[in-house]
Amino acid sequence: MITPLPDGTARVEWSTDEPTKGSVSVGRSAGKLVISAVDSEATRAHSLVVVGLDPDATYWFRTSSADRAGNAVLGKAVRVATPAAGVGEQYAASFRRGKLAGQATIDAADLRGVTLAGDRAEKRQGTFTSGVLDAQAMVDWDQAVTRMVVPKGSSAVIKVRTGSTVTPDGSWTAWKAVSKAGRITGSSRLIQYQVTLTSAAKADAPAVLAVGFTGNGERPEHEGEIH
Repeated sequence: MITPLPDGTARVEWSTDEPTKGSVSVGRSAGKLVISAVDSEATRAHSLVVVGLDPDATYWFRTSSADRAGNAVLGKAVRVATPAAGVGEQYAASFRRGKLAGQATIDAADLRGVTLAGDRAEKRQGTFTSGVLDAQAMVDWDQAVTRMVVPKGSSAVIKVRTGSTVTPDGSWTAWKAVSKAGRITGSSRLIQYQVTLTSAAKADAPAVLAVGFTGNGERPEHEGEIH
């Protein structure tokens, strides 16, 4: 699965039958791909993040998995369209800027996101309120882009509010639920989201792995752009 975010990153996830060291190659054409992210160690569940992507652009992605004997398997090249420019987060360090309530917790692994702690045999609930995300200019917000895992018997409901003061105050909007289509509205420089997670007794916990929001602004140039 490939999840491009408005901040110019893309999360790439796949699994293998045995521990392998994976890599992701990216380019503007299927015949001209460059290795852009590599696993630090062999694993069955691969999660890598590619950076430096342009907004509203088309890229090709391909995974590669090599076992300890050096046998490599190439995935099929996949065409992906990136969203409009905006903000996003998916690393544990960024999630830790937020606040946890109830049984919400941030997984210790860097790309495992926000989930629920507690006994799986019992009903669980918690809330995560993000840190403030900065578009670096006034923008008209448009779309939420998320990567969430929501097993049967669990739920994840996301709300947003917007404003232009570093610390949210009375000038910020009230919390508004994000529609099923992901549409959001409002004009501001800053945005914040809140996710309420629930799981029924004996149900697996949901997980919020990546969250982003598009606007009509421009993404600042960064080193390592992929052209």
